[in-house]
Amino acid sequence: MKKEYLELAEQLKCPSGERAKEVADTMFASNENMIKTTIENLRAETPAQVLEIGFGNAKHLAFLFRELAVKRYTGIDVSKAMVAEANLVNKTYVAQQKANFLQVDGKGKLQFTENYFTHCFTANTLYFWEKPQQYFNEIFRVLKPKGQLVIACIAKEFGEQLPFTQKGFTFYSKASIKTFFKNAGFAAISSIDYSEDVKSKDGQWVRRPFFIIEGEKLG
Repeated sequence: MKKEYLELAEQLKCPSGERAKEVADTMFASNENMIKTTIENLRAETPAQVLEIGFGNAKHLAFLFRELAVKRYTGIDVSKAMVAEANLVNKTYVAQQKANFLQVDGKGKLQFTENYFTHCFTANTLYFWEKPQQYFNEIFRVLKPKGQLVIACIAKEFGEQLPFTQKGFTFYSKASIKTFFKNAGFAAISSIDYSEDVKSKDGQWVRRPFFIIEGEKLG
């Protein structure tokens, strides 16, 4: 695997240093449609308490607040640089105490009380989770009854062929992810397939298949 691809893979997992902002902007450009599609699959009848895992520069927050009646948004990310960038981009929401960005270690433990959030969503991050089942279990724990988890991922067979994903990425089939949902206790699990034309992280235009899976914490 080329050195440039190894460096790109590390930056995509945890943007840092001088390239952090550039990488974050590139990620948002290529993932914007996927993120917005994920948000469009969130459902809320009452003001939402939303958790996002892996927010990047969080330029999508304005869209989230327009689409959903959000009482408060909390984002967690392993990147210190992304916490700083997201705070800068969303300084108005932060000042209004509508948004909060936290750095975490990414080990699968969520430092929130039980039954705290109404929604959790994440796009293009599952590949980096060291202990995915533990993460799903924790998300289930911190969601309120009738809480919703929505996850977006690129198709396994597509992701595994990309030149910069050969180290540090783990891709999953829809069936495997649905098993994570089920084992954590989620019900009403469903998925939708999508595809989009995007410029890849290495600058090439590609047709990218992705899917969204959602589940509900009944109770």
